[in-house]
Amino acid sequence: MRIKIFVVSLLVFLGCCSYPYSSLHDAIQSEWDYPIKIMKVDEVKNIVVFLNGENLYVFNKFVEENKLYKYSNEGENGFRLQNIGSDSVFLRIFNDDKVGNVVWGVSRDREADRVVVIFENKLNPSKVYEIDDILENNVFVGYPEKDFFENQVEVHDEWNVIIKVYDDDDNIITEVNNVWF
Repeated sequence: MRIKIFVVSLLVFLGCCSYPYSSLHDAIQSEWDYPIKIMKVDEVKNIVVFLNGENLYVFNKFVEENKLYKYSNEGENGFRLQNIGSDSVFLRIFNDDKVGNVVWGVSRDREADRVVVIFENKLNPSKVYEIDDILENNVFVGYPEKDFFENQVEVHDEWNVIIKVYDDDDNIITEVNNVWF
């Protein structure tokens, strides 16, 4: 009887733990039923953006130790492009306890090479903050200063957000003012 209890307890414990995988893709895929595609990875901050199916973009953290990866779907931040409309660029802003402030999004422009997100203070237009990021698979990620904002409402109330999408010749191909996120 003790052996049965031990075996059942061990199986329950192991089922609650995240197994390490030899690839980040496999670690993420273990948490999702539909196929995923990794779109952008920041190995310094252990951040990943992936596509689940055809239109669900997800941002989250991962753990890497000795070239083994662990992933949990806790803390995921994402959006479905089909629910957002026909705009060509999308933006998410949030604060994560471990990462800090995060600005990330997707550009639908096929010619897009990089994105500049500009924050202009509504009360003091000379106070400007910019995030400039090269696109990987049409995804961008930036990390504003820790004291820049605490939440989305604060950003929307205090800042005008402008997104400029550039091609590889540094020409603006899309510009969106007063972005809602």
